[in-house]
Amino acid sequence: MINAVFNFRNFWDGRARNEFNGVNPIGDLDPFARVLMSARARNDDKNRLNNDLRLENSSLASQAVGPR
Repeated sequence: MINAVFNFRNFWDGRARNEFNGVNPIGDLDPFARVLMSARARNDDKNRLNNDLRLENSSLASQAVGPR
């Protein structure tokens, strides 16, 4: 699809949301979505993730983790 990167919702039902949580396509609607960190990243404080992952304007990333 040409210019799909500009869509706010993807899939036929719009479930691939604009906010990417790193786990599934529903974004902010899943309050239990967590991203695990490797042991190597835990030793370096500047790479530490203190909150949930939330990337805006990432509906293609949400679409990529959707179908299993």
